[in-house]
Amino acid sequence: MSSKKKTPFKQLTLNFGQKPAKPNQCKECGMIYNLDDKQDEQMHTKYHQDKEKVMKYSSLKGEKIVKEYLDGKCVVIQAGIDHKLALQKAFQVLEFVDSQLGINEKILAISNNLENSENMPSHVKNLSKFYFFISFISKKIDGFCLAEPIEWAHRIKYLGGKQTNFTFDQTQREKVYCGITRIWVSSEMRRKRIASRLLECVCQNFLYIRPLEANEIAFSDPTQMGQCLARSFTNSNIFLIYNNPKQKD
Repeated sequence: MSSKKKTPFKQLTLNFGQKPAKPNQCKECGMIYNLDDKQDEQMHTKYHQDKEKVMKYSSLKGEKIVKEYLDGKCVVIQAGIDHKLALQKAFQVLEFVDSQLGINEKILAISNNLENSENMPSHVKNLSKFYFFISFISKKIDGFCLAEPIEWAHRIKYLGGKQTNFTFDQTQREKVYCGITRIWVSSEMRRKRIASRLLECVCQNFLYIRPLEANEIAFSDPTQMGQCLARSFTNSNIFLIYNNPKQKD
């Protein structure tokens, strides 16, 4: 009698010559996931549920409307000034937008006393302004801009003829009042001038004493898309930047 143990066999999949499942890309959010992977599908579903919850907008106490359009309105919330509930909403939206932009400024907890500037998250300056573009039809926040008070900026300087590789011109330091540190538009609402309209509202609303000209705002380390927006909005190839951008490959 043989003493060898039989090796158990377990059939994991049935192969009928079918092609392996291709990754699916969501047309709305751009996420790539496998339709045959339950965990992937659950993660994708959760993303949309979280987005729906955070970006859904109901009029807030003391809502400040900067401008109304045929398809939506722009409202503003100011850090250190506005009501706690409005600021909590602003920071929830900021956290979601950061996740979309690949920014790792995680807000671990939202203070119950955000009206006090000492309780602001460290990466948001006191008196910064959050601008939302709310679509009338969907009643969702489809555009977001975070503008912060700054004092100085420099003209962008491209290196090696590449617009992906840039620094700033150290010979020119210019006095400014407003810096754009975040700007985002939902994928399904792009090419509708929402980003440009948000910047127009920033120019109109950021200072109390007077409106800003387009060439009086600076952009924080802009991406390629951000550079295109800045060039178009300021009508200049050498717009203002700040935050000591690193050279990009």
